[in-house]
Amino acid sequence: METKSRRSRTRVLLCIGLLAIGVTATAQTAASDQSSHRCSNRTLKGSYGFLLDGTDLASGFPFRGVVIQTYNGNGSITQVDRVVFNGTPPTS
Repeated sequence: METKSRRSRTRVLLCIGLLAIGVTATAQTAASDQSSHRCSNRTLKGSYGFLLDGTDLASGFPFRGVVIQTYNGNGSITQVDRVVFNGTPPTS
């Protein structure tokens, strides 16, 4: 049972981290645009991917993953991610 609790906590922390990375990347893109065009939901369109690599602070296990986010230009986002904890993919 304790392992499931750690996995749940790890997944929550991972989701928070992914959200922070996405917000940071979006803010940096908007700040770097020096032209007269403004960043909006219409300008954010397409698929973007990034890699994750680190150590879960609660368990000390290493993790690696890949994330693909797709923006549709209308303010919606879909995300697919695959993460491996301590060399083992999640069961579900």
